[in-house]
Amino acid sequence: MSFVLEAISEENKKKILSDCDESQSIALGRRGGYFAMNPGIMWAHDVESGNYLHCAPSIDYVSAERCYYFCFEAKIYVLRIASPASNLVEFVGDVNLSQDRFEQLKNQISEAFLVYGRSNGSGAPKRVVFKGGE
Repeated sequence: MSFVLEAISEENKKKILSDCDESQSIALGRRGGYFAMNPGIMWAHDVESGNYLHCAPSIDYVSAERCYYFCFEAKIYVLRIASPASNLVEFVGDVNLSQDRFEQLKNQISEAFLVYGRSNGSGAPKRVVFKGGE
């Protein structure tokens, strides 16, 4: 598997929205639409597996916190990082996977951030660690 950095196309947006649950779709649709308000959004996408990472609407609009959506096996997981300078990733919500699958998920997230970088596909590669050593 190999992640590549690409701009999110109109076709990609449709794919992302089809992968979202209702709350994620609502978040992407708020305030005129996340993609429309943020042109040029990039994603780290693995064509072979279909897994991908992209920035997402923040849960708290006044903090430095960054949120990301990571699609793993056609399910989107919401990730939170306290600030652009932080490398500590926290899962938002439950992750109901076996330990082996959870390790695979974390490995895929780590690989995607190395390609995606610190901010919308730019900056130095981000080497992430997971909150609580999970």
